[in-house]
Amino acid sequence: SHFLLIFFCYSMLMKTFILILSFFLSGLFADDMSIVKDIAILKTVDKNITIANIKSYDALFQTADENATLHDENSTYWVRVTLDKELKSDMYVISYGLADFDLDSFTPVQGMYKFDFHGTHHFSFSYKKGRDASVYYVRLLPLTKGYPTYLGVVSAKNFYKRIDGMALYLLIAGLVLGLILMTAIYNGALYYFNRQKSFLYYALMQVFMVGVLFYHTGVPYALSKVAFLHPNIYEYFSLFTAFFAVLFARNFLETKRYLPSYDKVLQLFLLLIVLDMLYYPMPVIGHYGLYSFTTAYFLVVGFLRMRQGYKPARLFLIGWMAMVGAIMMLEYFDKHISYFDPMLLGSTIEAVMLAIALAYKVRLIQHEKERQKELMIHQSKLASMGEMIGNIAHQWRQPLTHLSYIFMNIEEIDDKKQRQAKVAEGTKQLEFMSQTIDDFRDFYAPDRKKEYFSIAHESEQVLKLIYFKAIDIQLDLKEDVKILNYKNAYKQVLINLISNAKEALIENHIQNPVIRIVIDKNKISVSDNAGGIKEENLKKIFEPYFTTKQKSSGIGLYMSKILVEKNMQGTLRVGNTKEGAVFSIEL
Repeated sequence: SHFLLIFFCYSMLMKTFILILSFFLSGLFADDMSIVKDIAILKTVDKNITIANIKSYDALFQTADENATLHDENSTYWVRVTLDKELKSDMYVISYGLADFDLDSFTPVQGMYKFDFHGTHHFSFSYKKGRDASVYYVRLLPLTKGYPTYLGVVSAKNFYKRIDGMALYLLIAGLVLGLILMTAIYNGALYYFNRQKSFLYYALMQVFMVGVLFYHTGVPYALSKVAFLHPNIYEYFSLFTAFFAVLFARNFLETKRYLPSYDKVLQLFLLLIVLDMLYYPMPVIGHYGLYSFTTAYFLVVGFLRMRQGYKPARLFLIGWMAMVGAIMMLEYFDKHISYFDPMLLGSTIEAVMLAIALAYKVRLIQHEKERQKELMIHQSKLASMGEMIGNIAHQWRQPLTHLSYIFMNIEEIDDKKQRQAKVAEGTKQLEFMSQTIDDFRDFYAPDRKKEYFSIAHESEQVLKLIYFKAIDIQLDLKEDVKILNYKNAYKQVLINLISNAKEALIENHIQNPVIRIVIDKNKISVSDNAGGIKEENLKKIFEPYFTTKQKSSGIGLYMSKILVEKNMQGTLRVGNTKEGAVFSIEL
C-alpha cells in the first residue's frame, strides 16, 4: 500500500512535469505542417500520360490504397501534391521516403532540387503566389515493394531549423551513448578484477541499451545506413537488455536471499524473455507489454529492499524511476515535440544512478571485509593465546618450584647474609615471572603506530614466550637491522609461522624436529624439516580457512599474509627445500 501511494504521487508529479515541459518546449520546436492541403497516391494503366497532359487525365485516376504495395507492372503510379491556397511566396521542402520519381511538373524557374537527409529523400522548390501552380505531379519509379510515405511539406526556414534541431539532438544522443558505453566498459573492467556478477550484468545490460538507443534515436537514419535498420536487430537488443536487467536486479538486490517470493516472479520474467527470443518474430509475450511491466516491477522489489534497510536500493530506485518516467513521457512527447527524447534523459540518469549504486554496494562489501579481517585477527590471536598461556605456565613452573625451595630453606638459615642472598634470589625469580607477564601483555597490545625496533631483539622476545617440547628452535643471526614498522604485528606473524611449522612437525611425526629462523637484515625466513608442502597446496596455503592439518583453524597463515603485505607493506612467500617448507618475510 505504501508503494502504491508513492507510485501514484510519482505518476502525478511526472504528468505535471510533462505538461509544463511540453508547453515550454513546444514553442521552440513549432513546425508549420499546414501548407499542404492534400497529398494523394494515384494509379493508372494508361501509358500515354505525360507531365504535359496529366491535368486532363486527372479525373481518370484511381486513388491507390496506401496500405497496398506498388509493384503492379501494368500500372503507373503518380503522386499529386496540392498546396494550400493561402500559401505565401517562399522556398519549401518536401520530405518523402521508400520511393523515388523521375518526372515532375515543377517549372525550371522553381529550381526543384533533390537531396537526402537523415535517411529520408527530400526535394526543395521555390513558390511564388500568382506565378506558380498550387497542384504538382510526380511520377514514381517502378517499385518491387512498399509505398511512398510522405512526411509533409515545410518552409525552407523551418526545414533548416529542423536540421539545426536534429544536429543538436544527434550531438546529445552521441554524448549519452558514449557515457552509457563508458559506464559499461568501466563496470566490465570492475568485473574482471573483482569477479562480482553485478558488474557483469550491469555492463552487458548497458551495452545492449546502447544498441537500443542507437536505433531509437535514429542514428542509423542520420548515417543513411538503412541496412542497419532491420527490425529484428532492434527487437533482439531490447530483449537482451531486459534479460540482463532482470539478472542485474536479482543479483544487486539479492532477492533470492531477502525476497524469495518476489525472486520467483523475476525468474518467471527471465523464462518468458528467453521464450520470446526463441519464438521471435512472433513476440506474443512482448505484444502484451510484459517488458514495461518488468521495468515497473523493479520499483517494487527496490522499494521493499530499501524498507529492509538496504541503502544502495535508494539509488537503484532513483535510476529505475527515471527510466519508468522516460517510458511514460515517451509517447506524449513523440506527439508534441520533434527532438526532445525522454529516453535519452531517463537512460542517462538510470545508467549513472545504477553505477553509483554499484559503487556504494562495493563500499559496503569492503567495510564488511574490513570487519571480517579484524575479526579474523582477533580469532588468530585467540587461537595462539591458549598455546601462549601454556608456554607461560611452563616457564613459571620452574621459578615456582625454585621459590618453594627458597621458602622452605629460608627459615632454617640463621646467617643474615645467607638469608638476604636467598631473598635476592627469590626476588630475581619473581622479576622473571613479572617480565614474562609483561612480554605476554605487550604481545597482545594493538599497534597504535609504527616504531623503530630491532628484528633480532623482537625475534628473541618471541622465542622467550614459546616452548615446544622436543623441538629444536634455532636462531641464526647473520646481520641485524632496526626498521620502522609495527612491532607487535611482526611478532604475531613470527609466532604464527613458528606455530605452523610446529604443527607440521607433530602431524608428520618427524624424528629430530628442527625449526630454523634466519635473520639477514630485513629478510627473515622460518624453515622446518617436516617434508615440505605439496605442490597443489602451495597456491592455496594463504587462503582463509585452508588447512591440511587436523587441529588448525586455517586462518593463521592468511592473517600473516594480510599483516605483512597490507599492514606492514612487506612480502611473505612460501616455498620448499629438500628438508621442508620455508616461509620468507621481507620488510
